[in-house]
Parts: sequence; structure tokens; C-alpha cells
Amino acid sequence: MYSPVTYQQAFNEYKKATITTSSPGELILMLYNGLIRFLRHAKLALREKKIEDAHNYIIRSEDIIEALLSALDYEKGGDIAKNLSMLYDYAYWRLVEANAKKEESYIDEVIEIIEPLREAWKEIIKK
Repeated sequence: MYSPVTYQQAFNEYKKATITTSSPGELILMLYNGLIRFLRHAKLALREKKIEDAHNYIIRSEDIIEALLSALDYEKGGDIAKNLSMLYDYAYWRLVEANAKKEESYIDEVIEIIEPLREAWKEIIKK
């Protein structure tokens, strides 16, 4: 029988393999999925008055937005990259406000921005 540590190690190896073998588009989709997941966890934590958990989920969400910003290629992406940059920047600062004010509606606003982008990436990857 396997110990929990072995399962965790196996899971970590699976995640590492998934990341290293994914295309850039798939990696962006993973970032969007993780971002939405953390935002939903943050909302739940706020509802349950788990302020430290909400803070941590929001910080992780901000980190993902920074990763999305750093992945932008302004040379190849042109106006699309610039527009995404503005959206990411706005979303980032709404999360800063959400964290400072513990306001769930700001998180909802970021989810409304990110979900359509995630759906667009899904379509791009299919093609």
C-alpha cells in the first residue's frame, strides 16, 4: 500500500510532466483555469469569513495575472497584447482592492473579465 507522501510525490511529478509537455497555448489555458479556481475559492473564503484564506487565494490570483502579463508578446501580439495588458492590469488592481476591502463583488468583476478570455483560448487551442 502506498503512503500519502508517495501519492503526493506522484501527483507533483504528474503536474511537472503536464507543464513541461504542454504547448504555450495550453499553458495559458492552465493559468486561466487556475486563476478562476483561486478566485472562486477566495469568494467562498470571504463568505465563510476565512479572511486569511481569502487573502492567500487573492494573492495567488494576482501572481497568475502577473504571469499572464509576462507572457504577452507585444511584438507579435500588437494591439491584442496591449488590450490584454490593460485588462490584466485592471483585473490585478481590482484584486488589490478586493483584498484590501474584502469585497466579493470585485472578485466577481475579475471573473467576468477572465472567463471570456479563457473561452477564447479554448477555441484558439482547438484550431
